[in-house]
Amino acid sequence: MQTGSLHQNRRKLLSQAFAPRNLTAYVSTIEQITQNYLNQWTSMGSFTWYPEIYDYTFDVACKFLIGIDHGSKTPLNQLFQTWGAGLFSFLPPLPWTKLGRRKRLVANY
Repeated sequence: MQTGSLHQNRRKLLSQAFAPRNLTAYVSTIEQITQNYLNQWTSMGSFTWYPEIYDYTFDVACKFLIGIDHGSKTPLNQLFQTWGAGLFSFLPPLPWTKLGRRKRLVANY
């Protein structure tokens, strides 16, 4: 929830990442990650879609946002899942609830 010049400056920075010339530079990397997953899925035979698509998306995001490969295989994945699970929780932040775990995670980092 930003306004004014701070919002405008950050919007300019973010919009540069999504400019057409920059998006075309992402294609080969996304193709490589996609091919790796397609090979993996072919060898698995059967699998549950949601976790696989989540890992695929997380790997693409990690590559472009923080520059790491195979982010779904790192501890960052579990940290992100814990954080995300509590993001929309409306329960009180008791230690055993999703919101409580999220608050504890954020406080430690």
